[in-house]
Amino acid sequence: MTANPHDPSPADGDVPLAIEGRDSAAQLHYIAQLSGELAQIARTSGLPMLAYLLSMAREEATGALTQMRQQNRPDERKRR
Repeated sequence: MTANPHDPSPADGDVPLAIEGRDSAAQLHYIAQLSGELAQIARTSGLPMLAYLLSMAREEATGALTQMRQQNRPDERKRR
């Protein structure tokens, strides 16, 4: 498949410099933040379906981050 020079999306395997080399939690935080900002732009641009989908992406990333943090938290009962 030939890359479209007018397509601004990154090529397969390209990682944005903002998250390259960071851990999964930092990546999830970045995704949540960015998708929330994009949802706001879509909302103000009169694109409610796109805003909704981006908001759902934000919620998914936030939920995954919360779950990751809960799994990595030491069990308080084991310390006693």
